[in-house]
Amino acid sequence: MFAELFTPEQLTILTQIILIDLVLAGDNAIIIGMLASQYKDDIRKIKEEVKSIKKNIIGETLTRHLKPSHFDSLKKKKDFKDHKSFLEDLKSNITKQNKKINNDYADLMKDVVKVSQKNIRNLIENNIDLSYYIVWEALTATLKYKGKLPAAQYVISPNGCYDISDPYSDFVKKVAETAKIGIRGMVHGKMRSGRGKALQQYVNKSKVKWNEIYDDVNKMDMSLKWDMPAAKFKKLKVESLEEGFLSDIWNKVKSVWNNIRAGIKNAVMKAMDIANGILVKLSILEEAKLVDLIKSNNIEVTGQIKIK
Repeated sequence: MFAELFTPEQLTILTQIILIDLVLAGDNAIIIGMLASQYKDDIRKIKEEVKSIKKNIIGETLTRHLKPSHFDSLKKKKDFKDHKSFLEDLKSNITKQNKKINNDYADLMKDVVKVSQKNIRNLIENNIDLSYYIVWEALTATLKYKGKLPAAQYVISPNGCYDISDPYSDFVKKVAETAKIGIRGMVHGKMRSGRGKALQQYVNKSKVKWNEIYDDVNKMDMSLKWDMPAAKFKKLKVESLEEGFLSDIWNKVKSVWNNIRAGIKNAVMKAMDIANGILVKLSILEEAKLVDLIKSNNIEVTGQIKIK
């Protein structure tokens, strides 16, 4: 199966690939493929950079300074409409807490990360074949899973279905020419679920320790990413698969999704019609007199009227 994916020339290159597992932020991994013979010196330099980054940067949790206005957007949220005083107090305490700690994240990004990121980018960008293989492995995990499932041969995106079984396929090449390796931090702990979620546990407490809150929300977990901005991805001009089995699957997926959307829309419209009908009837009922109610319900009144 593995041999069927490549030409003899590409298999020759693959036999020269060295794999380096780089643990990212504790729970992710990226495999960097390196073409050996013709890029021997560059491979050595990349190895050195990778080792340095892995040892000194990746997986580290760093403190950072927060802007006093960091949580201002929550004032417009429903869950915080009754907690604006809490947010104002937090704002003033952020300024105080910033003075008590070092901005380790900013220092690392400015010094170490900036240099290491630039070095790796230059080494990869100067070797176009190497960049194709890195992106191909990142997309497919073929080497990681030795060409077997769950390794991917195709990718489905909002723009279409693309063949990624070959490092030199159009989609892989376009992504490699657009994407960039980036070293940066990700918010830590409950902040990953959102700013509101991170503060929810504190807003209803009668007493809060501002230093504890600050310590809970000011950390960043360092990671290495292969970034592909959404705006650039949308501009990629790659022909999607238009024929064959996968194209049929893609068309069926789109058809099912469109049917689901149409069904939801129809259900919402029907619910709105029912609700509007009830509101109209309630409005009429509000204005009705007793005699109108009797007539509309075909009630027959029997009895005697006594007049003094």
